[in-house]
Amino acid sequence: MTALVDADFMPEEGEISPPMGRRFDLGRVLSKFGLVSVYLAFLYAHIAILRSEGFRLSLALLVAFETIMIGYVVTRRDSNDVDFTPVAVVAGLAGSFMALGFRPPSGADDAVLGQVIQVAGLLLQLGASASLGRSFGLLPANRGIKSSGMYRIVRHPLYFSYLVTSIGYLLNNLSVRNLCVLAVGTGFQAIRIRYEERLLSSDPEYRTYVQSVRYRLLPGLW
Repeated sequence: MTALVDADFMPEEGEISPPMGRRFDLGRVLSKFGLVSVYLAFLYAHIAILRSEGFRLSLALLVAFETIMIGYVVTRRDSNDVDFTPVAVVAGLAGSFMALGFRPPSGADDAVLGQVIQVAGLLLQLGASASLGRSFGLLPANRGIKSSGMYRIVRHPLYFSYLVTSIGYLLNNLSVRNLCVLAVGTGFQAIRIRYEERLLSSDPEYRTYVQSVRYRLLPGLW
């Protein structure tokens, strides 16, 4: 998912903050239009399975999760301190919305374990979102340092919730395609974290925060 742009203007390679101006409005509208179009294709595929095979909680939960994510994108707070380097752009977009590539295989059944993991992921998402507020973003940027709530546990709790929800979905919708989506998306998420922390490391407040919260994504591991 590299065609979408999470900004009003794409500067030349190496630039961090783009110039401001009215011409950015078209880029913002087009990027959101592209993202919503991909989301609608994802939504259609899942609704079609629900209509043909009956209700499945795993599908409904993933649709709810991604719908909330789209809402964050629409209402997020803009920042001038954004990393527009190509790798940061690709990693940010793919890490955020790779799950839109998930598709339910025909004839799959839900297991309780997968459902429980998905519900846990959705609850984690809500908790992380409450801590983050409107500072959500797709690209590495400084929208203010968050250190309260779930940010006391890991430095990227919202990304952790992505991972938990995706694992629960995969358990109930196992396929080569979905396994690849999860693997590639997680890889991009790790790259995204590296770029975010590289940008934020210039902020003294963030350097202090890193000293108090050791783990980036997985408590006790990384």
